[in-house]
Amino acid sequence: MWDLFFSMLDKFVLRLVALLLAASILLIFSDAMLRVLFSYSIFWLQEVILYFVVWSTMLGAAVAVRNDEHIKVDLLIGALKPKLQMTLKLATSLVGLFFSVVFTYSGINVVFEAYRSGIGSITTLETPLWIPYLILPAAGIIFVLGFCNLIGATIAQLREVTNH
Repeated sequence: MWDLFFSMLDKFVLRLVALLLAASILLIFSDAMLRVLFSYSIFWLQEVILYFVVWSTMLGAAVAVRNDEHIKVDLLIGALKPKLQMTLKLATSLVGLFFSVVFTYSGINVVFEAYRSGIGSITTLETPLWIPYLILPAAGIIFVLGFCNLIGATIAQLREVTNH
């Protein structure tokens, strides 16, 4: 059941990432063509592109964590015995989970504070900043779910290694 949930979540998030990146590329290309051909630029495109790229990066990183494809230093880990490898993987995943929970909690606070204060971007578009800040708790939740999944899988692997 959880595998189906995570599979569907991954597909949804990765499609959203692809859509955001494709939209960013299209907007960048359109703005470049407008500048070259007509010496004109749409003032709000840069801000929207920035939001799209940040959102796609955060969401992509969150999916990478769940699939154990995040950046890690494993040069020395490969030389260790399997049981020690799994133990270290479990420890680092627990640390990652802790930071993800703190990140999510802080992101929720940032969104509420931005909403409460009514703060907007300093650009002409004046986007209420709580809107782009929503990526913080959204990605944070996916990070937390990813680390929980990774921890569960690592515990299962550790049990398997221990029983052999």
